Amino acid sequence: MRRIAKTITLTSTLMLASALFGNKTLAQELTPENQLISLRHIMEQTDDADTRRATLQLIGKTGTFQALMYAGSYMKDKALAKHAASAVAE
Repeated sequence: MRRIAKTITLTSTLMLASALFGNKTLAQELTPENQLISLRHIMEQTDDADTRRATLQLIGKTGTFQALMYAGSYMKDKALAKHAASAVAE
């Protein structure tokens, strides 16, 4: 179980880093649903506001209904409301 958690964390971190730094090969290999799963994991694990904002932007780019619903749940958070709204709008 720990090995699975480490793999998910590593995948999520690599996906976020590759998306932020322009290397889209890893993000292209994952389906939008798998991207959302990894990004949700990042949102749950981090307390950093900048990481959460960047992650919400990436969630909006997955283009799934689940992403819309998940991003919408952050509209009540004052620090993330603007980014959540833009993720929903995408």
